[in-house]
Amino acid sequence: MDAIESVQRNAANLKSSPASELQELVAALNAEYIAPSGGGDPLVNPSSVPTGRNPYSINAEQTPSPEAWQVAKKLVDQMLSAHRTSHADQYPRQVAISFWGGEFIRGKGTEIAQALYLMGMRPVWNSRGVVYDVEVIPSAELNRPRVDVLVQTSGQFRDAAASRIALLDKAVQIASALEPDDQPNYVRDGTEETELALKAKGVSAKDARDFATARVFGSASNSGYGTGIMGMVEKGDTWRDASQVARQYINNMSGVYRDGDRWGTVLPGLLEAQMQGVDAVVHPRSSNTWGPLSLDHVYEYMGGITLAVRETTGNDPTGYFSDLRQPGRAKVTTSVGAIREEGRTSLWNPKFIQGLQREGPSAAASLAETVRNMYGWNVMQPAAIGHDMWDETYRVYIEDKHRLDMREYFERRNPYALQDMTAVMLETARKGYWQPDSTDCGNWRSCTRNLLPATVRPAPMKHAVTRPFESFCGNSSMHRVMIPIRKRLPSTNRLLLQP
Repeated sequence: MDAIESVQRNAANLKSSPASELQELVAALNAEYIAPSGGGDPLVNPSSVPTGRNPYSINAEQTPSPEAWQVAKKLVDQMLSAHRTSHADQYPRQVAISFWGGEFIRGKGTEIAQALYLMGMRPVWNSRGVVYDVEVIPSAELNRPRVDVLVQTSGQFRDAAASRIALLDKAVQIASALEPDDQPNYVRDGTEETELALKAKGVSAKDARDFATARVFGSASNSGYGTGIMGMVEKGDTWRDASQVARQYINNMSGVYRDGDRWGTVLPGLLEAQMQGVDAVVHPRSSNTWGPLSLDHVYEYMGGITLAVRETTGNDPTGYFSDLRQPGRAKVTTSVGAIREEGRTSLWNPKFIQGLQREGPSAAASLAETVRNMYGWNVMQPAAIGHDMWDETYRVYIEDKHRLDMREYFERRNPYALQDMTAVMLETARKGYWQPDSTDCGNWRSCTRNLLPATVRPAPMKHAVTRPFESFCGNSSMHRVMIPIRKRLPSTNRLLLQP
């Protein structure tokens, strides 16, 4: 009964949110008091609705919370068990972890706790719940190797949790200085190997020793909030090989974060040296509003560091999501499994598509964005996106597999979304990430003829004609391929293929 009443109350609060936001906006303009509230996903934190109040985030000094610590240990144990199962009982030597501001707030510092526990360290709380120090977990209690870590931080986390970065840096230095014992210490090994690599590159002994313990990296010179690679990835004629994208990621994310004197400092070659042991990549996921395909920043960060590691070391690390979406049911899923799950439950799911068809232009745009992000993942980690995924996307949206009148839907709601989607599919085939032989496309050129009418169909007059810039209009390589096809098109459509 309590559960039913809670659901009914939450539903009512969600429905009242638009009116509440307008009311509180007027109150704010009148310099009136706005009541505070927690924020985040309403399914995880029902107290965040109704919206319109003054949301607060988190006290960084109290993270990770004791609850987050317990969840983190469970997630790390699950991840290590899954990795050993698929890697001949071998522990990962090093795990790369993404630190995002929103995930940090919703998870109360769970990802920080995961990094600490991987290294065999734990937080120390005072009587006020402040985490003011870290301490070593004895090897006899840990009963496994101390796994090294590599952290990529978003700009939001960097700005919100500088003290937590310093705390993690201290933990790395302590773990690196531990004397050898019965269990392997991959943190110490990674520090020693990085120091030798830096010296071999001509770095002074002092700087090599100092920077060898750096594990937190983000925007170079504290200059931005993201990796800066998405525009490059989606404009395919700006790069020929994925190694160029990896180099851009390294250039943009090579800033070291540890203290005031070295906040965004770049030491050439350091990030590459620190990623030599990465066998796994972990990314937090606590929101029900996005997935690995529907949010571009996932391929930007999780995929970006995966690509950089593969191009730098030759090793393609296994990806894992720390799934915190269901309170009390934290679990680890593989990135490949999560990507395919979202494909089945949303992108190719007729029930999901039918729901979006009742919405406006932005719903159609979200489908195109999901397809664009699938291409992004294809660039970052080709093994994560199979040809069958593109085949199914073609069948659902071009062949109308589920008989949902997809062409008519896009023309009515958002013709540009279909233009974008088909242009991305063409670019994926042009780049060689999709060989459309297993569909009715037959081959790349026949597939082009099938996709092109959707790409170039004139938009209804009530819309201004726009075209997908990155994948089609601004892509000179695509235009060179399209020249012979363009010549065979009717003149009205031919204009839409001009650069």
